[in-house]
Amino acid sequence: MDPKKYSAMLAVLISPAVVGLLADHLKIDEITAMEKFMASSLYAALSDEEQKLWHYSPELLASLAEEEFRTGKFTYPQEAL
Repeated sequence: MDPKKYSAMLAVLISPAVVGLLADHLKIDEITAMEKFMASSLYAALSDEEQKLWHYSPELLASLAEEEFRTGKFTYPQEAL
């Protein structure tokens, strides 16, 4: 996929959905949720199209982010390995 198209998809489709879920689950405002998400190693991995994390649901991505916030790392879903 064209890098510009991927960046747009990440910014418009994926990130807002994940941030909204994180804000709800963690009981924090969306700005704080966005800052935490964008600072995460999950977001860095998601930003790399070749890692193919973009095809996971926002719910799964939010749960991986929550795992990273709790433990300091996230576990790649089994099918990604």
